[in-house]
Amino acid sequence: MRFTLSLTDGKTVAELTSPFQPQHSISSATGALTLIAPATLSSCRFVFDPSSLAPDNYEAKVELLDPQGAALAVKSVTLRRSIE
Repeated sequence: MRFTLSLTDGKTVAELTSPFQPQHSISSATGALTLIAPATLSSCRFVFDPSSLAPDNYEAKVELLDPQGAALAVKSVTLRRSIE
């Protein structure tokens, strides 16, 4: 599984990749991103604090990877960080 947070111009802000190992719980973090994957693999969460982002437009993308690292499924959403 890979989570990528990038600016809409394509510049990567943060990326976190973590393999699933069915017998182990995973908790992995880099910067503002954290991956929480239980050993059952029934659910998985990426957690990040948007307050650490500079005001801009971003894309958050999650990819489910096969054992060789090729994407099996991809989902992305855009988000806008603004200061009120």
